[in-house]
Amino acid sequence: MIFAGLSIPPDATSWESTYKLLLSQEIDAVMTNAVADHNQKSQCNLALPTLGFGQGQLTLVQNRASKIWETLSAKDTGDVYWQAVVKTWRLLKQTIALLFFLWILLVALIIWVWGIGFKGGLHFRTWLEVKQPPLDKVAATCLKGFFVWPFERIFEWASNFVKKHLGWEVEFTPITSESTPTKSESTSVKSAEAKQSSLES
Repeated sequence: MIFAGLSIPPDATSWESTYKLLLSQEIDAVMTNAVADHNQKSQCNLALPTLGFGQGQLTLVQNRASKIWETLSAKDTGDVYWQAVVKTWRLLKQTIALLFFLWILLVALIIWVWGIGFKGGLHFRTWLEVKQPPLDKVAATCLKGFFVWPFERIFEWASNFVKKHLGWEVEFTPITSESTPTKSESTSVKSAEAKQSSLES
């Protein structure tokens, strides 16, 4: 009998109402079973890959995914990432401090070079106004300041460096020639020539 497992309520008064009740219970049971079967089939369909993976490849992917999940859910993973965040923040702060220092150093160097130029120009102007040198002396002084002075400073630095680290030192003694007249002799020769030229005229 189709309605064998169904219970008949005690308050059913007529056969027709009992039949309708049994029929509705049977329909509910069939619908519930159909929905459950459909859900199971749809879950099975969702579990199968649609990209053409074989069962072995799917197992390989699942194994790798489970290893990744185990690594991510491990207790020390959070600690490691927190240490990485702390170290990254420390490195970022140190980098910002270094960049700030380099910026300040650049500004200081610009002001320092500007100050050297200003003081050099002021010194040069004072020298021109006080001594009033001829043009050839001004040109010689400028050329000496622009070309000779840097090389002298570089040579001084290199000499001090070699002396400090290697202990080597080279000293040049000035060469004096006995044939060249001294300053007093040259002035006396010039004054004698001036007297002779004035006598001739």
